[in-house]
Amino acid sequence: MVMDDIKTFFQRATKGEVEKVLNVQRTYDEVLQLCGAREDEMNDVIREMTKRVDSAEEAAQPPEDPNAHQERMRKLEEATDACKENIERYKNEVSSLEKQRNNMKQDAESLHVQKRKVEELARREIPRTKHELSLYAHVSKIAWHYEHGNRIQGVASDPAKGDARTFDFDPGNTSKYAIANKLWDLM
Repeated sequence: MVMDDIKTFFQRATKGEVEKVLNVQRTYDEVLQLCGAREDEMNDVIREMTKRVDSAEEAAQPPEDPNAHQERMRKLEEATDACKENIERYKNEVSSLEKQRNNMKQDAESLHVQKRKVEELARREIPRTKHELSLYAHVSKIAWHYEHGNRIQGVASDPAKGDARTFDFDPGNTSKYAIANKLWDLM
């Protein structure tokens, strides 16, 4: 039907009228093309504006829920209090360690003084003790063997007889009294 109407129109129309219709058709196509391009451009503008609105809405929103903010602040305050308690505990430990260090310094100084006293005593007493032991060895004519610290050993000599007798006592099995008597018998 529409096609028949178009055919009839073209058969009756003059060449100038056909040219006008073709110009109208071209103009119509150009307008459609321009409208499509303008519509695409407007869609792009709308998308960009939508993004801007979304960004503005995000910026306008509070960063977090007020209750969440209060909860986060409460947790931070608890952590701060715990840190303060730890700091106080560490200060007390440091103070205690400093007291221990000072006590140890005093003990070290006391031990140093005591060491000096012992060294002085040894410096005086060792030569005297050596002399006494030498005198006892000369008088008793006993040469002691100290290699076995848990035994009493040595050699008793009698220059008049030209005799040398060894002895070996176990203080764990023999009484001090018996050992003394046997040593007197050897001299």
